[in-house]
Amino acid sequence: MRNDKCFYAILGIENQSDIHYAMPVRDMLYDSLSYLRQVEEISDYNRTEGKCTGEDYISGFTKGDKLIPVVTVTLYWGSKPWNAPTSLKQMLADVDDSLWPFINDYDINLFSIIDREDFPAYKTELRELFLLLNSRNDKHKMQNLVATDKAFSNIKRDTAELMSEFASIQLPSRSKKGGYDMCKAVMEIKQEGIEQGLEQGEENLLDLYAWLKQNNRIEEAEAIMIKENKDLRKKLQLEYKEKANN
Repeated sequence: MRNDKCFYAILGIENQSDIHYAMPVRDMLYDSLSYLRQVEEISDYNRTEGKCTGEDYISGFTKGDKLIPVVTVTLYWGSKPWNAPTSLKQMLADVDDSLWPFINDYDINLFSIIDREDFPAYKTELRELFLLLNSRNDKHKMQNLVATDKAFSNIKRDTAELMSEFASIQLPSRSKKGGYDMCKAVMEIKQEGIEQGLEQGEENLLDLYAWLKQNNRIEEAEAIMIKENKDLRKKLQLEYKEKANN
């Protein structure tokens, strides 16, 4: 790639699944080492080819030599909002105001999936991946997302595996189109939650019984203690759970 200013740039991706509170220093070190490596390679080449003489020979880096730009992007995959520093100055202790003009800062290029409000229209499935992970803390939002976007009905294997790992979704079987129906996978989370709630309701049957009695629903309270009345018991357990959540 080339334009009127440079041939290309070095892009580094620093993947973070956890928050790193010293990320500015870490990224700054990566960039510094990359620039240092370029200087050393250019210097060695100039000395070997005899392209530097006199005072240029000491550093090996001539007035006309240029470095390739380095861009490091911190890609944060975690489910918690990023609350760590995004610049070097945010990490520094309080100093006298007169010193700030002499202190160099360093900002990180942070791409926090969970904190984003919108995503570019990627040509690959990064959009679907990031949208799903962005909604992982809100199951209703996630379910609405996959239900209203047909793209989630046929996701490629690599993307589906990342969705499964980071959003704790069980990977579904392949669809007829050869991909993975993540809409079905997300909706199964809701069903699993209901079933788990029912199992917990079985264990807390006495709590349900007491709740019904307190609300003067005597007949229903007596009825749920009969094993054959499973359907009624499940219905009331769901009602009890909804009331408790509200």
